[in-house]
Amino acid sequence: MPRFFIKSDAVGHDNTVVLRGEDAIHISRSLRMTVGEELVLCDENGTERQCRITEIRKDEVILHSESERPCESEPTIRVTLYQALTKGEKFDWIIQKSVELGVYAVVPVLTSRCISRPDTKSDEKKGLRRNAIAKEAAKQPGRGIQP
Repeated sequence: MPRFFIKSDAVGHDNTVVLRGEDAIHISRSLRMTVGEELVLCDENGTERQCRITEIRKDEVILHSESERPCESEPTIRVTLYQALTKGEKFDWIIQKSVELGVYAVVPVLTSRCISRPDTKSDEKKGLRRNAIAKEAAKQPGRGIQP
């Protein structure tokens, strides 16, 4: 079942959730889901919500949350990985695999022996890319939070 991440305040008082942006486009165009199909929404507190699509618009999907429960696939211990910067795309691979294994957070570390020395501008750009990699990697094993 498809899994998406939301903020905990995204659920309205009537258990309605509106997804916009990339997730809405992915649901409607890539997955070609229709009204009545189910998916899972996870918030940053580790709560899973079983939701049903009630309406699909051009750039948003409206869902109704039918039930919620704590995510059972999320590890009970929070592990933080402090990883020295590596050359090339190796750091992205390390993020992907460690998140799939259950790491809670990956902290890049600049050590005296690091060959890679990113400047501030490229570091911000890489940070956004690495957050996206972590988000997609968390969906693979069914994690309850986005590291």
